[in-house]
Amino acid sequence: VFGLFQLWVLWDMLAGLRAHRELAFGAERTTVARCTVVGAAAGSASGLLGIGGGLVRVPLMHRICSMPLRSAIGTSCAVMIVTAVIGAAVKALTLPDLAVGDGPSHLGQMLKGIWILPGAIAGAAIGARLTSIFPLTSIRIIFALLVGAAAARMFWSAASLLT
Repeated sequence: VFGLFQLWVLWDMLAGLRAHRELAFGAERTTVARCTVVGAAAGSASGLLGIGGGLVRVPLMHRICSMPLRSAIGTSCAVMIVTAVIGAAVKALTLPDLAVGDGPSHLGQMLKGIWILPGAIAGAAIGARLTSIFPLTSIRIIFALLVGAAAARMFWSAASLLT
C-alpha cells in the first residue's frame, strides 16, 4: 500500500510540473480536520513502517491542506524536530532495564541521539537554504526521483520476498 502511495506522489509531483502552477501563499486550507488527517496518516506510516513521516507529510500537506510545496517541506521539518525528540525520549525511557555489561544504558542510548543532533541541524539548515534557492521545478523533480527510487526499491524488495 505504501508503495502505491509513493507512486501516487511521483505522479502528483510530475503532474505539477506539467501544470506549471504552484499553490499561492495564503491559500492554505489548514483546518483542524485536514491537519488531523495528515498527522494521522504520517503517524500511522511512521509507526507501521519505521519512517520519519516526512515522505507522507509533505505530499499530503501539499494536496490536502493546499500548502505550497516549499511551505510543506518547511513545516514537515519543523514537525519532525518535535516528533523526533519525543520519539527518542519515549524509546529511551521504555527500553527494558539493561544489566551491567549487556550494552549501553538508557543514558548511553540518549547520548547516541544527541550525537546525531549537530548533523541533523546542519542538514536542516543546508536543506532549507537549498529549498529556497532552487527553482520549484528542480525541487519537484528531485522529490519525484527520490520517491520513485523508494517505490522501485519497495516493489523490488516485495517481489524478491515472493520468489
